[in-house]
Amino acid sequence: MEKKTTIELFVPVYNEEYMIPYFVEFYSKRFKSLKINFFDNGSTDRTVSILHSLSSFNNIHVHSGFSLEEMREDLLLDFKNSCWKTSQADWVGIVDVDEFVDLDD
Repeated sequence: MEKKTTIELFVPVYNEEYMIPYFVEFYSKRFKSLKINFFDNGSTDRTVSILHSLSSFNNIHVHSGFSLEEMREDLLLDFKNSCWKTSQADWVGIVDVDEFVDLDD
């Protein structure tokens, strides 16, 4: 039997309640062995509640923010350079919630 390729995404979010359903649907349809880690950075809309409702149906994990609700480029860069280091997946992606990446054989 052939081993499934695993894919893990790391996604920083802030007030993304409208984009999250599209994002999850897009990636869930394309990659069968997928884990998505959302890192909320202090959203004030329904982002966190939507993520929690989706996490019960998908391999979605919700984490608290990475920069104590500050949007600083140095903290975002540090997050992007380190969030994936403990992943055991075959492929890792660090994407924004409005980035839709697709791969074909």
